[in-house]
Parts: sequence; C-alpha cells; structure tokens
Amino acid sequence: MLSYWSGAVTENEWLKVYAASDMLEAYNLKGMLQAMGIETHLKGEGLVAGAGELPPAETEVALWVNVENFTQARKALENFEAPAGKPWRCNACAEQNEASFEFCWNCQHSA
Repeated sequence: MLSYWSGAVTENEWLKVYAASDMLEAYNLKGMLQAMGIETHLKGEGLVAGAGELPPAETEVALWVNVENFTQARKALENFEAPAGKPWRCNACAEQNEASFEFCWNCQHSA
C-alpha cells in the first residue's frame, strides 16, 4: 500500500511516470497533468530536506498517475522534455542562436 495518499491506493493501481529534478518541476508538471484531467500524486516530498545528505535517487520527487492515464501522461511528459525547436542563424550577423531565443544573443536582431 502507498500510505502517502488518503484512501486505499495500491501500487498496482498507480505507476511512477516521472522523477522530477526538484520540487518546482514536480509541482509544475503535476499542475500540467491535472489541467489535462489526469489525477497526479507526488511521492517523496518529505525527503527533499535530506538533499546533500542522502543519495540523489532517495530525494527525488516522483509523479505517480493511475494506470489508465499512464500512456497519456507519458506522452505529455515526453513533449515537455522535447527540445523547443531547431537552432536558427541570425540574418544580420550570422551567429547561431538556440530555438528559445526570439532575438539574436549577439546583435539583438529579431528572429
């Protein structure tokens, strides 16, 4: 039994879908999944205080979803992890910029 949540939830009904790097990422992703109608629970929140003292794998905050929602949640998380796009070359100075940049980092020319 997963005693972290209220109610009778067995490990067979819930699957770990993602291990967040920190609490902020965990809560952001939980909110994203819940906005899609996917009930999400966090496991390991209480161990974050042990970061630096415990092995990193022991302090991760994991997102768990119901078995029926696992595939949909996994696809959404894969989209989250995917690169934003392709790098682009500035027309003004020919400097390469990452896809997330709207303006050239070198000359501030717009994409």
